[in-house]
Amino acid sequence: MKDISKLDRRSLVHIKMLSFDGDGVTKKIGTEFVINEGKLELKSHLPSDEMMDILVKLSKYFYININSGRSIEYLVDMYGKRKNFVYLGEIGMFARVENEKVVNFELSDYEKETLKRIKQRLAIIKDKRVKGFEPKTYLVTLHCVSPIEGVEEIIDKIDLENKIYCWWTGEAYDIGVKRINKATGLVRLCEKLGIKLENVATVGHGINDLDMLEAKVGVSISTDVDNAKADFVTRGEEKGGLVVVKKILELVTN
Repeated sequence: MKDISKLDRRSLVHIKMLSFDGDGVTKKIGTEFVINEGKLELKSHLPSDEMMDILVKLSKYFYININSGRSIEYLVDMYGKRKNFVYLGEIGMFARVENEKVVNFELSDYEKETLKRIKQRLAIIKDKRVKGFEPKTYLVTLHCVSPIEGVEEIIDKIDLENKIYCWWTGEAYDIGVKRINKATGLVRLCEKLGIKLENVATVGHGINDLDMLEAKVGVSISTDVDNAKADFVTRGEEKGGLVVVKKILELVTN
């Protein structure tokens, strides 16, 4: 591992796409549930103006990919419909390329039924720390103030074939199919764009980013050196993310 300050132009020669985690790299972590006209709505932090300005500038040189656990619709609302911006949502399940949302993977009957049963069971948990489910098509994301005892055990009892993961992200449980992750989603996205995985630089920080940081990409960058190893590292999550994009912009424009 090297400090991000050691990143040089040679490392970026073959890079055609920058793949960023959203929350914790390009914007501050944090999700709030509010009642608006009787409906439960999700709100989170926006990317800073400085971050968006640099991402747009970088899109002149690279595809900009936001690779997130959020829904595709959320990502479009958050980052916009922009040239050379491509999205991966729900931890690799969906992609958005050229204004079209596509499904990267088909779930088996077992996977569909097991995720359905898990969500139904989690919905009846009586605990004040539970905020609610984030609106998604495939991924089950249960937001909580803090970890809830017994969640993993519930999933283990329902998932008899051991095909489902459960990750605590710091603000929610992400529950999905083990064979689908940010790295496998990235492979599908590369196929759609006609590039190779080695043409990608990944930037992540959390547990659901480990697959894409450990994949055989051109360059991997972590903004959480203590918990996510990579070729280059920095600290500070979204503040570290700003350091990363500034460094890359400096290298391609000077």
